This record gives sequence, structure tokens and C-alpha cells, in this order.
Amino acid sequence: MFKACCVCVALLGLTLHAAVDLQPDEQGPRLRANGIELLVLNSPWVANAAWESVYRFPDDWRTATLLSEDGGTTLREHRGAHGVVRQKCTIAEDAVTLRYEFDFADMAGAQHLQWFMVLRPELYDGIMVSGETEQRKVPPRPIDRLSMGPLRQARLYLPTMDLVVEVSAADGEWRLSDQRTAPWAKCYRLEYNRKFGAETSLKTWVELTLRTQSIADMFVPLTAGAEQEAGSMPFRLGVPIDIQPTCLAAVALWHSAEGSLDKALERGSRVATLTVNYADREAEIVPIRWEEQVSAAGDDPRNLPDGLLAAGPDGRPAWLTMWRNPYPESPVQSIAWQSEQAGWRALAATGLADRAPERREALLAALRLAAPSGEALVLSLDGTWEFEPEGERPAVEVPVPMVLEGVQGMGDVHAGTYRRSFDIPANFAGQRVLIRFDAVGDYCEVRVNGRSAGSQLVGPLPAEFDITGLVMVPSEGNSLEVLIKDDTHFGVPKPSKDWRKISHWVPRGIGTNSRKGLFQSVSLRSRPQLHIADVRVQTSVREQRLTVIYELFNSQREDATVVLSGYVRPNDSVEKVLRLPEQELQLPGLMLSRAEITVPWTDAVYWQPNQPQLYQLRSIITNVEGQRLHWTDTRFGFREVWFEGIHFYLNGIRCNLRGESPSYHHPRPPLSTREDFTAYVKRALAANFNVLRFHAVPAPPHVYEVCDEVGMMVIDESGIYASWAMIMPSHPRWLPECREHLRRWVRRDRNHPSVLLWSACNEALNCKQLSPAQLAEFARVIDSHDGTRPVIFDGDGTAYGAVTASVKHYVRTIEDLEDHGGKASGYGRDLRDDIYWAAEYKQDLPLGIGECLFPANDALRARTAELYACMGLQTRGYRYADWFDIRPYNPSYTGGLREEGPAEKFVAAWDIIVKSFAPVAVFDKAYDALGAYPAPPELPVGVEEVRTLIVYNDCFADEMVTVEWQALLDGEKIAGEELPLRIELGYHTEVPIRFTPQRAGELELTLVSRKGGQEQFRDSRRFVVKAGE
Repeated sequence: MFKACCVCVALLGLTLHAAVDLQPDEQGPRLRANGIELLVLNSPWVANAAWESVYRFPDDWRTATLLSEDGGTTLREHRGAHGVVRQKCTIAEDAVTLRYEFDFADMAGAQHLQWFMVLRPELYDGIMVSGETEQRKVPPRPIDRLSMGPLRQARLYLPTMDLVVEVSAADGEWRLSDQRTAPWAKCYRLEYNRKFGAETSLKTWVELTLRTQSIADMFVPLTAGAEQEAGSMPFRLGVPIDIQPTCLAAVALWHSAEGSLDKALERGSRVATLTVNYADREAEIVPIRWEEQVSAAGDDPRNLPDGLLAAGPDGRPAWLTMWRNPYPESPVQSIAWQSEQAGWRALAATGLADRAPERREALLAALRLAAPSGEALVLSLDGTWEFEPEGERPAVEVPVPMVLEGVQGMGDVHAGTYRRSFDIPANFAGQRVLIRFDAVGDYCEVRVNGRSAGSQLVGPLPAEFDITGLVMVPSEGNSLEVLIKDDTHFGVPKPSKDWRKISHWVPRGIGTNSRKGLFQSVSLRSRPQLHIADVRVQTSVREQRLTVIYELFNSQREDATVVLSGYVRPNDSVEKVLRLPEQELQLPGLMLSRAEITVPWTDAVYWQPNQPQLYQLRSIITNVEGQRLHWTDTRFGFREVWFEGIHFYLNGIRCNLRGESPSYHHPRPPLSTREDFTAYVKRALAANFNVLRFHAVPAPPHVYEVCDEVGMMVIDESGIYASWAMIMPSHPRWLPECREHLRRWVRRDRNHPSVLLWSACNEALNCKQLSPAQLAEFARVIDSHDGTRPVIFDGDGTAYGAVTASVKHYVRTIEDLEDHGGKASGYGRDLRDDIYWAAEYKQDLPLGIGECLFPANDALRARTAELYACMGLQTRGYRYADWFDIRPYNPSYTGGLREEGPAEKFVAAWDIIVKSFAPVAVFDKAYDALGAYPAPPELPVGVEEVRTLIVYNDCFADEMVTVEWQALLDGEKIAGEELPLRIELGYHTEVPIRFTPQRAGELELTLVSRKGGQEQFRDSRRFVVKAGE
């Protein structure tokens, strides 16, 4: 590909008259043009089943009978036992046409009629070919591994001319193919084949025209200066010049950039503009974007999607970008450029004239294929689709992504077909082509251009369909159909008047008749033939090391030798902070291979809520010559979590979790878009939430990305939702589907540093649906695909020893805590004032509460203001009891996480919740036990009051906490002090304070905490001081 392109460019400025002639030869006439032998015209022949000759038209045509000769046309005939074969040969200045008419006699053993032409590899190696078959047009592609047929026309782009092949026949098939590896050929072949036998006619005909076309001037200099080639294209180094207005099909820009010295630019950032000035219309401004057309000369220089790596005049990396002119009929008179950032500079520019379009496209395709970027490309297919419901309803336009039940009139639709068309760009050439669905509710069958690409029960996790054999690259207007079926097809009805009316034999999360259709993003993706299929990053704080586990796929039949390497840099910087050693690997053909690299890393910045440091791992595979085959970036954070004793640790610091459990199933879910969720999670952080459990169904990918970035910790929960008997665990498909669901879920999310715990299921034992053995199997599957995070069972304790930590739901008694399964006696009965009850139980394993205080019945719904306030107060009690995970269900029911804030009637309750979740909190122990909204306690005049403050330091830095308290009697300070305290991170301490009110009045006790002089917490408690009777 590249070699031919280089030769071609050197000669494109010449005008050549490709006159043809035939030179007789004993093996057949040789077609020549401008002194170059293009091919040998072998003669048609008939063969038996063993491909032994039965008949052959004479290779030396002169031995056949000449019937007539008129100008450039000769007519010859060959008679014999075979019958009669006539040859008509017409030679024009630039073309030869050969036609054979056959009137065969019966020939014993005859099986095949064949006519072939030999194209010598030394002339045709590396060229581009385009053409037309009986089914479609074939855009320019390399002749390497070509098989084009049934053929009608082909154009072969030789260095000094185009060879055009036009073929036809009464029957049979023409084909142009690469047969260099065939022992009987060892060349490229243009051949005609037809069966010969009783079932076929003995009369037929076949025709071939070979035409050469000269090459016209193609390149137009747009800059002035010294001549130099880049990427096999001619340039003149210098500044833009005015030109004679010329119609241009494209502009080639040779440019470079230094990059940012202090931060990493986001991909797609505009670094410069190219302005194309027309003679008859407004100028076109073309953005030059980072890591799409240009990158930093010193930062992993490589081919980009729209930038071919081409060394600059000084030998430093530069890029060649080809811009297609959307107005090729409008004459261009000049160009200009403007640098905006990253030290961008233009070196030169060349225009491609709007002549010889076929050859121009072949040149551009050759440039793209000569240096593939090694990048797996992604194009969004989100937007407006057509949806046709099953049945007789008309098709409608719907947005994707969106839950189908969110479209008016689609709430009772359970199946239908999504449709749209899509294009495949040229830079997908040479790669596999896939369609990815981030989620589907629940099953889909995919058809591309009328052919099946496969089907899968997808659910809330991603699925990919390889469509490589169903599309051409490049191509336009491909049809895509996605037949979907919702969850009602994968379960049985059960008695219920609401969303709990189906039991599923698949793990699909909470609810039914919901999350239907294409409710997450759809994308078109390319993937190199040899590619990195998966990157699994494991970090260890205790061992100070980084381990990367790779899966590499060779989609070719032949084995391949590759070199695997990589480096790490901070997500916001260009500085390389760690390099992975190179490994040479043998990848068997059509197999998935595994490789593991472990390196020490002693100075990594840890990911934790106060400093959510993210890194990028760039992984690269090359061939042994150093050509890049594939590269991919993987974002991760360096951190480690574990349980020790009754506590949970993040990076060696005790970590106490406080938050809630948002879900897709809730009204107005905040998870659907990145923008909505970012706003939601920032409000949650401001309200002192530090953990979210995405309840009963995995969240969309962008949710975890945001949590990684802002430092929100995550309990990631599977779709195994056992509440309300909405599952069918005895079904033979249930456990296999659960295993596959867990595998896909863990592999999707395991590189997110914000994910600290896997919640394998919800209330499986609590609701008496699954067995402890099944939960243990869930933990085993999860560990087999990760092994770096603990597994919990939300609502099911330890499943009687299957995991380390016991996370319960709706506990109310010590007996509930002592049970290490799903026992809970508090559902709808856990509103209480004795918040310190759990401290009486001295646990010997980590304890957590995943749900409590849900307004489950009318009695609680009548007391929601009190109930929500107790979500905060009971959190204080469970913090005091040293529980590692506290999540009432759900504080956001107050409206506190909405943009407009809590409902007016819940403002006071929300304030209690926010303060109860505060990391550096100061609580009056006895006061909090009075319950929600208590009347101010009475204090006697002249009696010393001793109160106990509980001070928390649930932070990840700085053990010093300053507590300031004041007792104000009718606004006058009567006591107070400032207490400097050293509190180990993640722990709390109790501090006694004393004051004596000397008169009656209203007393306010203010409580403040500070760290480093900055206020962290402020609250007050009110009392009434009364004189003794």
C-alpha cells in the first residue's frame, strides 16, 4: 500500500500517454503500456475434475486460423474435436478487448472452463484496487488478500497509470484475487470460471477489456518555500500564498505541536484553526483538535484518527491531516491558519485538485491504510431513531438513550423494533467493526443490512455485536434494526397490583415493565485485528505495587508476535510517572491470550475522598518492527480497601461510610445523564454523604466516572434483587444467568477506584428467596473476576460466614444483630428514640446497616417528618456503636438532594440528617437520645451540669480537631472553652464539659469543630433553666 503510494506521488506531476500494445509470446501475448509489461493474456482452456487439460485455445494466437483483419480488429477461429472457438481481438490506442465465443462439442471428462490472466507481484504488490461487483461498488482497498467478485469492473492504481478492467460473460463468474500463496499461481489473478458438463450449455461467450488511463496533475502548492515530502505527499515549507482560484477536493496540512507543559489537554480540545478562503463563497473555518489531528511531539507520538505521523523537517514528530473540502465546486484562492494553544504550528499545506476522483480516493485510502492509528475508534449512534411497536401500531420517532416507557403511549409496549441508518468512515479500514449497547431492556436481536448480527439477553450491562462481515468500509446508509423484548418475556406473572407483578428467571434488578428499550448509549466501534481486549488494573497500598492483567485477542488465523508496553501519567498531567517493562508475547491465531505485568510503585498519590487522584495507563502493543498495532487508555486510581477486626480501611485509614441508595426505579432518577448525576452527587457531597449504593441494578457507566472524579465512594450492587419474590431461583436458567450477569458487571466496573465494595445481591436471605450456598457462589464468581474488594450481601449479614462483613436491613433487636443471615424484625417498626441500643452489642465482625427507617406503612407515612429526622439521629447512634456502613433508606425522600432543596415540611429533618452525616461532628450524647424535635430539657439553677460530647474525626488527613463550646444564657456567655484534641482518623472520642447556670432563663449550648482553623461543624442545643421550687 505505502510503497505504491510513494512511487505514485513521485510521478503524479507528469502527463503520460499510456499507449498499449500486445507482444506475441509462446505462453500468450503480453500486454504492455509505455514499455511496462502489465500482464500475460493466457488462453481459455477446458479441464477435467483433476484440473488436467482437455482443451486449450492456442497460446500463440498466430497458429489459429485468421478469418479477417480490419484496422485494429482481428477475428480468429480454432476448430477441431473440441468444436469451434472464435476469438475477436480489438486493439485501440489505450485499450484491448478480447471476446471468445464457444460452440463446444461433447468432450469426455470436461468439468471446467477457465480463462485467467497473471498479474506479477513485483509490479502489483502494494497497489490499491477499487471496483464493482454484481452486488456493490468496492471502494479503494489494498490488493493484498483481495478477493473481488462476481466482478464487473476493477481499477488497479499503478504508479504511472490506472489499469481499468471491464468483464462480462453469458454465464460463469469473473474474479480478481490475491493467489500469491497458492502453489499453482503465486501471483495475483484475474480469472473467469464456469462449470462444463451436461447441465450447462455447450455454447457461451466471455469478454474482457483492459484499458489504461493517464494521470493528470493532482497537487496544488498552497504554501511557498523549499520542497519536501511528508507521508509521500509533496509540500513546500513556508507561509500560505494566494493561488490561481482552483477547485480542490481536499487540503493536506502538515503540522505539529509542543503540548501543554503544566496539564494534559482534554481530547477534542481546539488548538488551532485552518481557514480556507473561496473565490465565490464565505470562508470555511476548520478546527484542529487535540489527539484527533495533532498531539504533543514529546508525548507518545503516534498516528491519530485524522493525523498521520510524519516527521517534520527537523526530524521531530509532526502530523499530516487531510481535510475534505465540502465545496469542491467552489474555487479556493488561499488558506490561513491560527494557533490557539499547545504550541501548535503549521509547516506547509498542499491542495488536491478535483481531478481524477477515483485515483484521488485511492491515494487517500492508501495514506490511511499505510499507517493505521492503532486506535479503537468510537462513534455515537445516540439520537433520534424510529421505533415500531409490535402489533399494528404505527412507527414513531424516539430518542436514544431513553427508557421506552418514558415515551408517550409506550408504557404497555413490550416488544418492537428500533431502526436507523449509519455510515462507516474510512478510518475504520482494516479493523473489526462492532456495535455496542451500554444496556438494553432486556433482550435484543440485531440486524445489519438485512442480515442477523446476533442476539443476546443484555439487561443493564453492555453487549457488543461484531458486524465486520455485514458492512463495507467505508460505506454510507447502512441499515440497523434492533428488535427488543422487555422483561415480561423472561418471567411469569404473580399476584400484585403494582410493579411487583412478575417473577423473573433473570437478574434484572428492581421493578418490572421498566427500563425498557435502548435506555443507555449505543455506539459504533472499530477494533484492530490484534488488540488489547481488556485491561485489569490492581493496586496495592500495603505492598506498594501496581499489577496490570491484560487480555489480548488475535482475530487473525496466523500466530503473531507482539511487544506489550505501557506507561502511567496523572489524569491531569503529561508527566510520565511510571513505565511498564516491555514484554514480547506470542499470540496464537483466533485466540484470547493473557499477560500480567507487576511493577513496584512507592510514590503514587492515593485515591481517596479528600484527594481523588486519577491516573491514565496507556497500554501499547506493537509488532517486532515497532509498528503500533493497538493502544488504549485505562483510567484508574491507586488505592486499596480491606477489613481488619470490626473496621473497614481505605489506604490504611479507617473508613466509615454514610449515605443512601439511589436507584433507577425511583421517581425522577438522578442517574440518567452525566449532567444530572454530577449535580446530584455534588449536592450529596455538600450534604456530607460519602457513599452511594446504586440499588438493585448497576448504574450507567458515566455514574462511576463522576464518582471517581469527585471522590464519592460507591457500593456497587448487582441486579440480583430478591425482594418481593420477584425472582425464580429454582428455574434452571436462574443460576447460570446470575453467574454471567456477575461476570459482566464486575468486568465493567472493576477499574473504578470509587467502587469500594461489591454488593452481590439485595435481601436474598432476608426475604427467604435464595440459599446461603447461592450467595457464597455469588461471592466466588465476583472474587474470580476481581479479588481486590470485599463482597457484601446487602440485607443478608455474612450469609452465615460466606463473607467478612455483616450488612443488615431493618434491624431492631440484639437478636437481629447476632444472626449472621437475613433476620430482621424492624421493617416498618424501627422508628425509635433509644438510638444507642446497638452499642450494647459488642460485635466481633464489621457491622453495617444498608437500609432502615423506610416509610413502609401508613403509620410511618403519617410521621414522615419525625421519621426522616430519626434517619439522622439513628445514624448518630450507629456511628457511636462503631458500625462501618450506615445508609438509611433514603434521606433524599425529604427532597434534600433536589436542586430546589427539601420540601418545606422536611427542612428541619434534612438539617438533622446533614449534621448527623458530618465527618468532623460534635454531638451532645444525651440530648440526641431525646428523639426528634424534643422540648428543651430543664436544668436547675445553681447545679453544675455535666454533659458528654462525642467528637468524630471521620477524615483522611489531620488528626488534630479543635472543639469549641459555649453555654449562652439568654445570649450571655456563662461558660465555654476551646479544646484541642488528637483523634485518630476514622475514630471518635468522648469529652465531658461542665457549666453551672446561676439564674433562670433560656440556655443555648453551641458546638463547633475546626480543622486547621477552618470550621467543619456547627450546631446548637437549647435548654430551659428553672429555679428550684
